[in-house]
Amino acid sequence: MPRTRAVGLPDTASQENTGLRTAYIVEEALPGGFLEQLDVLRKKLPLDLSRPTCPRRFLSEWEGNPDDPRERHKENGWVSHGIDTAMKGWGLEEEVRVMPWFRFLEYSPFHQGMSKHTDGSNVHPITGQYSVATMLIYLSTCPENTSGTTLFVKGRKLTKREKRKGLPAFEDTVLESFPCKRNTALIFPHSWLHRGDPVGPVSKIALRCELLLGDLGTR
Repeated sequence: MPRTRAVGLPDTASQENTGLRTAYIVEEALPGGFLEQLDVLRKKLPLDLSRPTCPRRFLSEWEGNPDDPRERHKENGWVSHGIDTAMKGWGLEEEVRVMPWFRFLEYSPFHQGMSKHTDGSNVHPITGQYSVATMLIYLSTCPENTSGTTLFVKGRKLTKREKRKGLPAFEDTVLESFPCKRNTALIFPHSWLHRGDPVGPVSKIALRCELLLGDLGTR
């Protein structure tokens, strides 16, 4: 049974949101059989080693330009349908659906992780709708205190008066760190500052999804 917890920003925070107002952590997110199907599919996809961050495997479930490198592997829609169906039972405050374009991220043991950053929005090639949030579904379990994802509250920019006074800049502060635990989903708005924590002795594997606002009527 999925267990969902909302993670909001402090009232004083000014982090930009585009359509999604909070983050969520969902344990036991997907049915066990569906999770095993994802494991089988992942191993069938070619591993792309060209990215400087980590190896990844691409999956697409829409019809589009066959020359687009993002569409090196296509499925018939069962991944999107399964995730959308599961999300209906998560009790999210916003109505969202998954964009049918996915990346399996595979961080090797003792990888340095990813430094603090925000995610860009991508556009659905058919509907023209922009994604509003990132979702990571962890497919491996790493030892405690390693390999997860940390969300931050952006430090407020100094006013001109504060700069003239020589006041120190406001630092980014940790909102919460989330462990890499199999079948846990982490959702957060693209604009929220986050970090991929350094990996310990066990590989960190996650399915990276992008979420669209709205019902499931248009894919």
